[in-house]
Amino acid sequence: MFGLGLRACGGWRELLAHNEPRLHMVLPADHPGLPWTGVLAGMWIVEVYYCGLNQFIVQRNLAARSLRDGQLGVIFAAGLWLLVPFAIVMPGIMAAQLYGPELATPDEAFPTLMRRLVPDGLRGFMFAAIAGAVTSSLASMLNSAAMIATMDLYHRWLDRRAPPARLVAVGRVLTLAMVAAAAALAPACRIPDGAGSSSTSSAFKATSGPAWRRCSCSDCLCPTSPARPA
Repeated sequence: MFGLGLRACGGWRELLAHNEPRLHMVLPADHPGLPWTGVLAGMWIVEVYYCGLNQFIVQRNLAARSLRDGQLGVIFAAGLWLLVPFAIVMPGIMAAQLYGPELATPDEAFPTLMRRLVPDGLRGFMFAAIAGAVTSSLASMLNSAAMIATMDLYHRWLDRRAPPARLVAVGRVLTLAMVAAAAALAPACRIPDGAGSSSTSSAFKATSGPAWRRCSCSDCLCPTSPARPA
């Protein structure tokens, strides 16, 4: 997508010349979208939570064959994270340059690029890749949520002697319940006018993510390690 968009914009120099105001990372303190004060005081907290403490990401590291494999996986993932500006940010800027008047919301940028620039065969391949990524993330989130509810709530507070088979059954039931609850709540989660789903999701993570380390104010301020493995 980056290569196709860059070609449509006329090359790297044309892209830089046309979008120079959009390529600054340090913006004034009174900027309505991303002031430098917010980056310094808050954004790094969200990113540390997402990349280092988010349960459905951490569980991939916990599934490594060894400690070294887990450490190398984290380093490799950090390297891939450096490509995010070229995979997500730059295509959005290209979409604004090429089809700005046609975009009612930021969420229309990527679909518009897909529809206007990507050939039919490659478009299907990219849709399949996106569907696989969404399915993988959804499965990881549901698995993490079910594990937390089963082990940290049910097993710890309701039935400490529950056999593994019962814990598995409870986890499956809770997964179905969470899917049903999410489907019922989805229509009510309205995205504000002019805001994209990414910014809305980031705002939610900024308020709820750091506090999820433990469900108490004292442990949020002074995080502790569990006394024994879960």
